[in-house]
Amino acid sequence: MQLITDYASIEQLNVLLDVEKAYPFSIVDGYQSGEVFVDDINDPTVALFWHRSGFAFIAGECNRDFLAEIHDMMLNPTPEHCNRMIVQTRDLSLFNDYEDVTRYKRYTFSL
Repeated sequence: MQLITDYASIEQLNVLLDVEKAYPFSIVDGYQSGEVFVDDINDPTVALFWHRSGFAFIAGECNRDFLAEIHDMMLNPTPEHCNRMIVQTRDLSLFNDYEDVTRYKRYTFSL
């Protein structure tokens, strides 16, 4: 997993965000702070958007290695992210192999 700052390289992944697009886009557009990590800096196929509030979002298909790195970050969140990582995804089975991860549905509403 690699931290990126050139967000143009992940434009194709932005359309793969399936929940709460406002937070990830606010990072990319520079309105709010956070970090974006990818699987491969030269040819990214998955991205993790980690907003400073602690909410995180996955765009693309997560492989086992990328998911394991997300899990490690969940166990060791940074003060810059409110000491937490809350991953939002439509796929609640994503972390089934991790007994220490709590899964629940979150409902959002749009006008």
